[in-house]
Amino acid sequence: MGKQMIRPFEFCGRTFDCGSPAGFVSANLHMAIARADLGACVNMEIETLVAARRAVA
Repeated sequence: MGKQMIRPFEFCGRTFDCGSPAGFVSANLHMAIARADLGACVNMEIETLVAARRAVA
């Protein structure tokens, strides 16, 4: 196998492990919340899910 140059890149921000189901869902939720056209609706849905979960617990 040949040699390949590696160039570092500093990243400031949140990363997600999209190789796991939970990481994939988290990444998609964060992206949806950040969108102007989806953010409010997704936040309301999350609040509804959390409230329903608390009612069961």
